[in-house]
Order: sequence, then C-alpha cells, then structure tokens
Amino acid sequence: MADTRRGLDWSAARTWVRSGGPSGIRGRELRPALASVIPGRIVSSSSPGSTSDGHPTLTAADVTHLARLARLEITATERDVYVDQLSVILDSVAVVSAAAAAEPDIEPTSHAVPLINVYRDDVVRAGLDRDAALAAAPAAQDGRFRVPQILGEEQ
Repeated sequence: MADTRRGLDWSAARTWVRSGGPSGIRGRELRPALASVIPGRIVSSSSPGSTSDGHPTLTAADVTHLARLARLEITATERDVYVDQLSVILDSVAVVSAAAAAEPDIEPTSHAVPLINVYRDDVVRAGLDRDAALAAAPAAQDGRFRVPQILGEEQ
C-alpha cells in the first residue's frame, strides 16, 4: 500500500533517494516533510516538459541560458549537476507554495518560535570600592589611576 500523506506518493521519493538521487547519497531514508521535494524530479513519460506532479522541469538549455545571463562559463558536467540541484530547489519552492495555497489560514512567520526577551530585574548592586580598585591597578597616584602619557611633544 502506497504512503500518500498530503496526496504525494512517498514511496517513489524513497526509492529515488535510495538509488542515489542527484547528490549520490545512497541508503538514506527521508522524512516525509523533506522527501516532498523529491517526487517532482520523477519525470512522467506522458508529459516530457513536466514532472509527475505537474511542475515544469528545468532543462539543460535553461541552465545554459541562466549561466549565460550570469556571465558564467560552465562545462557540460557542471551543467548536468546544476540541472539536478536547481530542479530540487525549484521543487522545494513549489512545495512551499502549494502548502501556503492549501492552508490560507496559516500566518507567515519569520521564526519558528516567538521571540521573547528575557530580562533580569534592574537591581542596584554594590561594585568595587575605590581602595579595592586602586589596589588592583598597576599604578596609582593621589587616589587616581596612573596611566602612561599619550599626548606629548610631536617629534
């Protein structure tokens, strides 16, 4: 029986990751929240320009065009790597966009937990007394710290 949480077939993502995926990491099991970006990279034979979930695929020509716009010179090997990596990024954006559209009552947040300042009570505490501070100084004179002269005659 297929695992279809949130309407996605997670078994395809897990199989794809076990086979190595674009990063070549084998044997890792993805959590469903993280695996949601992977099914988009399984290309459907019915629609060569889109993935199994209907999102458009990124082609080598697209990456070549992006590299030209960015004035980058890339090799064919780099282009193939970037096709996979950029496709995963675009699929991740599509998943986030789909989640935002499916749940309109979720408010946007900048932090996972609310920011709360932790304040301590503003209590006056006793500091060092004058004699203790001067006793720790390397040099003292007439109840003051003695420091080296920094202003003087210019040479």
